[in-house]
Amino acid sequence: MDSRSRRVVRLPVPTVTTWLVNDFLTCIPGTRTFWHDLMDEFGLVDKTGTRFDQLAPAIEGAIDAGGTPDLIIRNASYFRPIHRTVRTICFAQDMSARRDVMLASDLVVFNSAYTKSRFPGVEGVVIPIGVDFDCFHPQGDAGSPGRIMFVGAVNNHPKGFDRMHALIDATDYEYLLVLKDGNFPESKRVKVVKRAPQAEMARLYADAALLVCTSREETLHLAGVEAGACGVPVVAPSVGIYWDLLDGPWGLKCEEEDFAPPVRRAMRTRELLHPFTPREFWKAKGLTKQACMDAWRKIL
Repeated sequence: MDSRSRRVVRLPVPTVTTWLVNDFLTCIPGTRTFWHDLMDEFGLVDKTGTRFDQLAPAIEGAIDAGGTPDLIIRNASYFRPIHRTVRTICFAQDMSARRDVMLASDLVVFNSAYTKSRFPGVEGVVIPIGVDFDCFHPQGDAGSPGRIMFVGAVNNHPKGFDRMHALIDATDYEYLLVLKDGNFPESKRVKVVKRAPQAEMARLYADAALLVCTSREETLHLAGVEAGACGVPVVAPSVGIYWDLLDGPWGLKCEEEDFAPPVRRAMRTRELLHPFTPREFWKAKGLTKQACMDAWRKIL
């Protein structure tokens, strides 16, 4: 038969039901996270729970009631394994990721090579969370000549705010603290902002000269990529995305408890008109939202 007369029969693509079983971040009104991007990109069913001690039993009950999904994507932290035969991908993004959850999953996705290195014996792939480079971009001038920025928390979070406090006391620069929780007294040199939406964060980054990461437990430091996309360098220790980097276009390393010397060096570098180029650096590293979604698409 003439091949030109053959009809191409397109079979329907089977519908895959994927449940997102996550922590309470998707429940905070006005908050936009990586998990929201996954839901929007792949049509995931949100099974978020705010009570971690009840989340796994609730999912097991829903499966027993006949609502069996084809796939579960879950956080590797906070709650126990789900004891049902459903293909599971867990996302390990902090040091509290549970080894029993990772070993019970069909695939472990780590948010950075640094996180993966902290769990020897656990196999998996690395897919960093990406940043929307259209939202986060340079605006106007290359940043305030003196304002240094910190994004994190004062209390109950391993952001190392004690080191940030020491840095403020040791220098005369102006500071902007974007705090997720806790308080810090404002002054002529220190301004405090609470949680802000992405568009406002982009404006705040673009008006800064430098971002400082003082955490010794950060597994990615998304704020550093957001700031970098806005043209702002970072001073950070060897954690997260900075783990295997040397001083370079992205910023400077600080391996000591005292952050003042590298911060002063970074500020002098800017003043001498030898600019950092973090936006191009992080983009080349593939830390964009599109690269992240493309990598997840390959495994889904």
